[in-house]
This record gives sequence, C-alpha cells and structure tokens, in this order.
Amino acid sequence: MTNPYTRNSNEKLLERIKEKRSELINLAAHQGLTSNNVVNCSQELDSLIYQILLVNKNGRRNEMLELSKMDGIHG
Repeated sequence: MTNPYTRNSNEKLLERIKEKRSELINLAAHQGLTSNNVVNCSQELDSLIYQILLVNKNGRRNEMLELSKMDGIHG
C-alpha cells in the first residue's frame, strides 16, 4: 500500500518541478544559458529533483518516469 504522505509529497514536488522547469526553459530562451538567473533556476530545479529522489528512496514509487514523459524533452 502506498503511503499517502509519500503520494502527496510526490504530487506537490512534481508540480513544483514542472513549474520550475518551465521557468528555466523560458529564462534560458530569453537570457541565454550562462545567465546567473538561469544558473540559479537550474540549481533550484536540481534541488527539487533531489528532494523527490529522497522521498522515493525506498523505491515505493518512481515518479521520475513521469518527468521523462512531461513534454517530450527527455525522451
């Protein structure tokens, strides 16, 4: 049985990751890949991804597959 806390945490983190990813794409398109804003946003996205990995460290759910399906960018 899936832990409701884990599921809720995953859903919230996935939504934040999706939003941060869109922000990163927009910043990179307008400011270039070497912009400080882009680098900071990328680091924030990395942190969110790391958080979801920690939430899922026991292997109960692998939400990272959803990330790879999000808009075709990763696969």
